[in-house]
This record gives sequence, C-alpha cells and structure tokens, in this order.
Amino acid sequence: SGEVTSASRNTHMPLNFASPLESFTIMDAPTPPSPRTQFLQRFKVGFQAETKARALLKRRSMEEQEEDDESVYQSGWDAKQTEAMLQQKKRQQDLLVEKAYDLSTSAYDRNKQFQKTSKPTIDSRYQFVGVVDPSSKKTQAVTWYARKKPKNAKWSIRLMHVNRQAIVKDLFQRGKVDVFGQYVNTGQVEEETGRPIVKAQYAVREKSWRTLWNFNPKHFFTDSSGMYWRERRLSSGLYTDGSIVYETSYRYTDGKNGMKRVAPLKVMMESKAWDAKTKATLSKRLKEASPDIVIEK
Repeated sequence: SGEVTSASRNTHMPLNFASPLESFTIMDAPTPPSPRTQFLQRFKVGFQAETKARALLKRRSMEEQEEDDESVYQSGWDAKQTEAMLQQKKRQQDLLVEKAYDLSTSAYDRNKQFQKTSKPTIDSRYQFVGVVDPSSKKTQAVTWYARKKPKNAKWSIRLMHVNRQAIVKDLFQRGKVDVFGQYVNTGQVEEETGRPIVKAQYAVREKSWRTLWNFNPKHFFTDSSGMYWRERRLSSGLYTDGSIVYETSYRYTDGKNGMKRVAPLKVMMESKAWDAKTKATLSKRLKEASPDIVIEK
C-alpha cells in the first residue's frame, strides 16, 4: 500500500491504495548452525590435523633415535646440553603442530565462506499456501493448500490474506465477471412501519464461453435497460412498500421515473375500491413474493 497526496488550492487529500492480496512468504534459506555447532566442527578439523602431525613427528623421532649411535651419549656430552637440545626440538615440534592446526582451520573457514555465498537448496517437493478467511464459519480461519513445487521456485510456504471485495470490484471493472442481485422476502415485517423486510443476495458469475458470457435471451428482448441517461420506464400502475400506496409517473423531458403518493395502504385495504380477491392477493404477495422494484441507498 502507498500514500499519494493530492494538493488543491486549500486542501490536501491523502489517497490510500489497498492491495487485494496481502502475503507473507517464507523464502528457501537454510537454517544457520548454532555457534556451538560451528565451534565443534572447526575444532574437530583442527584436532584431526594436529593428531596427524603429532603421529608423523613421533614416527620421524623414532627413526632418528634408531639411527643415532649410543656412543655419542657416552663420550663426554654434557647432560645439560642434551636436555637443552631436547627442549628446543620439542618447541619446534609444537610449532609444527600449531601450524598444522592453523592451516586446517583456515581451509575450513574458507570452505564455509564459499558455502554461504552459494545458492541455498532445500529438499522440498511441494509449496504450501495458507489462505486467511476471518469470515469463514470453520473452526480454523486459515485454509491450507499444497501444490508441486516448480523447478526454479525460491519459496515453500506462503500465507495470504485475500480481500474479496477488492478482487471482485477489479474483475467487474475489467469485464471479467457479472454481479447478479436477488431480493428475497423474509416474511417478516418492521414493527414501526409494517413494511416487509427484504434481504439482498448477490452472486458473482464469470464471463466465459462455458456460460455464453452470461447472455440471457429472455432479458435481452424483454428487459430493456434504458438508453444513455434515460431510465427504463416502469410499468404503469399502483405500487406499495407495505405502508404507502404509490402511482408511477414518468417525466419524458429528462427520462426519469417517479412515484406519486396515493394513500396509506391501511386505508386502501379498508375501502371498497378493491375487491376481496385483490386484497387477499396483495396481502399474500407482501408476505411471500419478491419485490418488483428495489431502490438501494
């Protein structure tokens, strides 16, 4: 969503654009190992290199010791000088062992850095999409769907919140669907006015060759929709909303329908202008039949 400010002479009106689809996607990214796991793996590599270096030095030391003549140590060598040589040799061996440890850990760090920059891959064969529908009567407000994962897909889980009203409006404006309204008489009346309570029911139908683009020959020939700004003229006669009786009128100059008030319905039902059959039919229609004309506010 974004916000655009429309400036006029003395007013600033913010325009908010709401997306019909709000999604949250979890991308395919490997979970990084914990610091403890990283340390143990690095230490293991270094320790293995250190063990190999110590074994190699020990084997070389044993070979040198076999080649040395015992008379060398019995012909006047100072014991202190011999001890100093052994300590120096040990320090050199420790330096070689440390160098082997450092080289192995450095190679391990370079390999890990290369793996971080490479493309992550997760062995997942399906993609899961959860659709959020707060108006659903089910116990769970999220419905999950699964499909086979495309070859170059980079995500596995996605959560979507669908704004149905925005989607239907967009499809209707682009001529992809038609909206059909039906008005149902509930059989109940208002306590104050006595008018029947009518509820509207809407259905959305896709325009396609399967439905013949919602073409209805009966409506095409019998139910005209007017022309340009001129309204379709209503059939002449008397109409009632359950409280007042009206008579239709039509203004030809600008093509507008109108209703002239005649009398309250209660007075007309008590008068002798209508016979008993007409009154019974009218009472039945007010309780059961759908309205002929509906004005939505």
